[in-house]
Amino acid sequence: AAACQATEDPDPEITSITGCLIDRSDGKDEAVPGAVITVTDDQGNEVGTATTDDTGFFDIPLGSGFDVLGRTFTATLDTDT
Repeated sequence: AAACQATEDPDPEITSITGCLIDRSDGKDEAVPGAVITVTDDQGNEVGTATTDDTGFFDIPLGSGFDVLGRTFTATLDTDT
C-alpha cells in the first residue's frame, strides 16, 4: 500500500488524534486497513472513532481550542477488526 498519509488537509482550528497503523510483525511495514480506533476522554466518555484507510491512516477530531487543553485522551485499538 501507499505510504500512510492524510487524504485531506487538517482543519487548523480542530485538535485531532491522527496516526498510522502499521504491522511490523513480519519484519516488513504493512499498512493495517479497516482497523477501528476509539478515543475516550478522561471521564471515560467516547469522543470519537475512526477506521483506518487503505494506508493505515486514521484521524479522530477531539475539539477546538480550550475544549481540549489540559485533558487526557486514550486511543484504543479494537483488536477484533
